Amino acid sequence: MCDFDEHVYTCGHSTFRLKSYCHRTRNDPYKECHFVKKLRDVWDQSWPCDDCKTPAQKAAAAEEAKAMANARVEKAAAAERAAAEAQQAQQGDHEMSG
Repeated sequence: MCDFDEHVYTCGHSTFRLKSYCHRTRNDPYKECHFVKKLRDVWDQSWPCDDCKTPAQKAAAAEEAKAMANARVEKAAAAERAAAEAQQAQQGDHEMSG
C-alpha cells in the first residue's frame, strides 16, 4: 500500500502527494501502484493552491505596478514644479540685480 499525504488549501482545493512507495511499487520499473493507496496525513495549508494563487498574485502585482506608476508621475510633476519655481526665483533675482 503506497502512502499519500493530502494538502488542503484555504481556497478549498486539495492535492495528494506520494509519501512512500509500497514494497511492490518500489520494485516496479514504472513505479505504478495497482494496489490500495493509503492516506497517512492531512495537512491544512494557510495559503491558496498554486492555481488560485496565480490570479490573486497577478491582481496584486497589477495594483502595485499602478501605484508605482502613479508615484513616478507625482514625483516627475513635483520635480517640474520645483524646476519652474527655481527658474522663477532665478528670473526674480536677475530682474532685481538689473
